[in-house]
Amino acid sequence: MATKTELTAALADWDGRSKAAIQTIYATWAGDPDLPALLVESAAREDLQVAATWLLKHGIENRSINVADVQVDLLRVLDRITASDACLHVLQIIDRFQIPKTTRRRVERFVRRCLAAENKFLLTWAYAGFHALASQHAEYREEVSELLEHAEATGSAATRARVRKLKAQGFRDA
Repeated sequence: MATKTELTAALADWDGRSKAAIQTIYATWAGDPDLPALLVESAAREDLQVAATWLLKHGIENRSINVADVQVDLLRVLDRITASDACLHVLQIIDRFQIPKTTRRRVERFVRRCLAAENKFLLTWAYAGFHALASQHAEYREEVSELLEHAEATGSAATRARVRKLKAQGFRDA
């Protein structure tokens, strides 16, 4: 079982670039039942959040971390996730979350902060995050529809492609 100290040291030692190194960290800790909670706790720390959110994203995408086990706590710490790469990792998985009414404003603040980013890749994923929020909370749909129209007209090629995909999906009813 992972101790908090050991995992913290492994996350802190990651150079922020090596995919092989971060995958090794994941492989080392993947079987630990405490890993999801420790990663969410680490995601709230500025010095560990990029590594922690990468590992959360990787685990969720590979179905070795259950979204239901982390979503409530991860949504609670969104205001503390500030690094561009960490924000990106969260935006890339937020469409898998059930966003409760009690945390929708926190998610809205997070997505709006990401929409203000100068990083175009982060901005593109922020549109997807706002779309995920609007899919579950109808009060955002009109604004998101207008935002997507504007992004499709003025965004980069990658942004336009992502926006077309989001528009084709429509808003699911939660």
